[in-house]
Amino acid sequence: MEGVGIRGEISRTEEGGGHQTSTLSFHSLRHSTASMLANSGVAADTRKAISGHNSDAIHERYTRRAVESLRGPVDTIGNLIKQAGK
Repeated sequence: MEGVGIRGEISRTEEGGGHQTSTLSFHSLRHSTASMLANSGVAADTRKAISGHNSDAIHERYTRRAVESLRGPVDTIGNLIKQAGK
């Protein structure tokens, strides 16, 4: 991650200047990518292939949907209900 300039805040440093732990890791980047792709409408099977998740359950557990990405489908439900009532 340092090679591409991604650095988080140092959350822990071992005594003596040894190992440092960052607030960002490859793991957090992986999950952020899955969420951004989901919120952009990328299909789940494509997101799973990119993120390396093997199971649907794990992939969905770590994918966070933005409210804005859900607004369109919820509006569609409302429109369908209105049309059915006509």
